[in-house]
Amino acid sequence: MKRFTQLFLQLDQTTKITEKVEALVSYFQQTNDRDKVWAIGMLSHRRPKRTVNTKLLRQWAAEEAQLPLWLLEESYHVVGDLAETLSLVLPTPASEPTPLPDAPRVFVRSLECGLPDETKTEHR
Repeated sequence: MKRFTQLFLQLDQTTKITEKVEALVSYFQQTNDRDKVWAIGMLSHRRPKRTVNTKLLRQWAAEEAQLPLWLLEESYHVVGDLAETLSLVLPTPASEPTPLPDAPRVFVRSLECGLPDETKTEHR
């Protein structure tokens, strides 16, 4: 994300096409395929298909926070913003965020949404 932010700032700070092309070439040579797809989507104003819906996010967050779903739903209605609600109810990491293999299950599960429905529940 930091690399994309740098790219965006480079593109925004110049009107010279050659500098923009150089910045894009450098970014796409140095980044992984997954980030390339996101960058293309963001720069073309076509965001990638949503991989997980908010209903699943709320369910997973309630499980991870060991709260009944109704309590998370009520909290969401009081707070008014799902991202803020989830940040308030999910456990705080003990240290800096870790790479994906050790990430909280809720985020790993959100990435699994590309799997067929019958395999989604097997990875809990």
